[in-house]
Amino acid sequence: MKEEQKKIIKKKCSIRGFEYEEGSFSDIIHQYIEAPSNQGLDKVKKEIQDKWLQGLLNWSEGVLSEFIPHFKERFRNINVNSEVWGLEIDKWNWMGIVLGQLQALKWSEEVYRALYELLCDLQSTKGRIPKGTPLHQIGWVDLLRGTPESIKRSKFYMKLAMIEDILSDSKKYKNLPAYRVLKGEHNLSENNLGRIAKWVETYRKKPLENHSLRPELIYLEYVIERNNKERSSLYDLDSELANQLMEHVKKAKKQNDKGSSLEILLAYLFLTSPGFEVLRNIVSFDAQIDLLIRNLHTSDPVLDEFGKYILVECKNIKENVDAKAIRDFSAKVIQTSCNSGILVSKKGISGGKAKQAVRDARMTILKVHQRHGVVIIPFAIDQIKPVIEKQVSFLDVLISEYEKIRFDIT
Repeated sequence: MKEEQKKIIKKKCSIRGFEYEEGSFSDIIHQYIEAPSNQGLDKVKKEIQDKWLQGLLNWSEGVLSEFIPHFKERFRNINVNSEVWGLEIDKWNWMGIVLGQLQALKWSEEVYRALYELLCDLQSTKGRIPKGTPLHQIGWVDLLRGTPESIKRSKFYMKLAMIEDILSDSKKYKNLPAYRVLKGEHNLSENNLGRIAKWVETYRKKPLENHSLRPELIYLEYVIERNNKERSSLYDLDSELANQLMEHVKKAKKQNDKGSSLEILLAYLFLTSPGFEVLRNIVSFDAQIDLLIRNLHTSDPVLDEFGKYILVECKNIKENVDAKAIRDFSAKVIQTSCNSGILVSKKGISGGKAKQAVRDARMTILKVHQRHGVVIIPFAIDQIKPVIEKQVSFLDVLISEYEKIRFDIT
């Protein structure tokens, strides 16, 4: 008598539409995503740990491709302050922890980054959402890596997590993991963390705006404020956030907003590039500097040519930059004994109807270099678009524009 074949039961994904077999890895992942309670979730977790850890390692990318569309739909229909919301966040968190414990650190970080990006995206309809969990966990993954650079990155992400905790409840942040890790693992003093907390507290009192939605912007403004004496990078360029900053530059109408929005965008690009520190609005006896860039590169002879300090002036104006503006800025660069300066504007010095004015501006830049050995780099904001879209690095653009002026390349 022939052995009776087991009947194969097919199921269909409600979001992506594909079919999968009951009892398969896809089935267990869908059960995990759709678990309605902690009790049901614990049962699925146990099955994953008992049977599917190797599958989790082999198909991490597939798991993430399931998580994003499913949870985007689920989050959309859940109240941020409900217990169900907490359950959905825990599903992401446990998956990232398991991958981290399996030393699949790349995929563990990808899980938390995807969650962070998803929560940021949902803020456009839900308002501010607490995002401390994925930021803390990205910092945790970097601690697991244990390299000098990853430990620096861990400190950065833990600070972002602490900022989120303060924005959510400024009275409880010291009892939460980010503060404890910064104080314990990263040896930051209470005074240091207290200064950051005091800075963040001012944003809690402001109307809800971009800064309150993204902790990177709060920390950026803290870092570039000279009196805070905070030396740090922002590490990872976020294209969506950079695009938002670019839109702010284009839409700014008030005079103060026009200048400050462009300064923030440039500060963000420098701080997400390795080897730079940024200070904002430096006032001397007879001049004001929009951005002062510390060039910390020591092993790259090309970047060393820029000098240890680079001045940046931001002109968010409709007109092209003329020869007078270039002479005025050049005087600041020469006076401060810097090797180079970057003059950023909407249109740069080209593209206008007055060809003579363009030639005069270009000639002024060349004369400054010939007479003083100083390179003034005119920079139009359209040149930033490929950087934001990650088609080219900000460093590569800077070097290319520097060489055009220094060697008079057309």
